[in-house]
Amino acid sequence: MSKRGDRSDEKEAFWKLVVDEWRAVGGNIREFCRSNGLKESAFYFWRRELAKRSAEPAAGPHPRGRRRKRTGAVTATAAPSPTAMFLPLTIRSPEAPEYEAGAVEIFVSGHRLRVA
Repeated sequence: MSKRGDRSDEKEAFWKLVVDEWRAVGGNIREFCRSNGLKESAFYFWRRELAKRSAEPAAGPHPRGRRRKRTGAVTATAAPSPTAMFLPLTIRSPEAPEYEAGAVEIFVSGHRLRVA
């Protein structure tokens, strides 16, 4: 029984052929996997894994992933906050409406909004 993390040359060779075939054919990965009876998640895993392995040195241990070294200082750049803009608002009682030329009334959820 193999342990998780062990390399299988047969699996690697198989998935290299599969990924190469997909690249040659092109198209949608989901359709490619469905038509070839492959799990889509396995395809994505092996495509990513093969890319990592091809970037690794030929000899030596195989690191889990490349990480940046921590410097101890946390720096964050905040996005500029938008300036709040307020418009004057006059609330009138719902008495007889006063209509002006160019005024627009909008009724939303029982409230009338009149823009002049």
